[in-house]
Amino acid sequence: MKDEWQLRQLEQEDPERGIIDGVRVEKYWKHFMTLKGSDSGPKYPSVSMVIEACLSLSHANADVERGFSRSGCILTDMITAMSLKKLNARCL
Repeated sequence: MKDEWQLRQLEQEDPERGIIDGVRVEKYWKHFMTLKGSDSGPKYPSVSMVIEACLSLSHANADVERGFSRSGCILTDMITAMSLKKLNARCL
């Protein structure tokens, strides 16, 4: 993967291919992952795999925070001993 990344750094962007400053990150990496090598396979398979994994991660944790907030309203100082099954039932 290190060799692929170093090769990529040595290449120049072709302005006629639509990759310019200000392009959204997902569009840039989509273009990057479609580049083909001399064997008509992916030009940078290892780097593409890492980038795809990174872009598939969630960008926010609002659902998790909402769940903590909801369980905090149910599990009070007065009610601290509750099974997970009962807590899930009350959340629903």
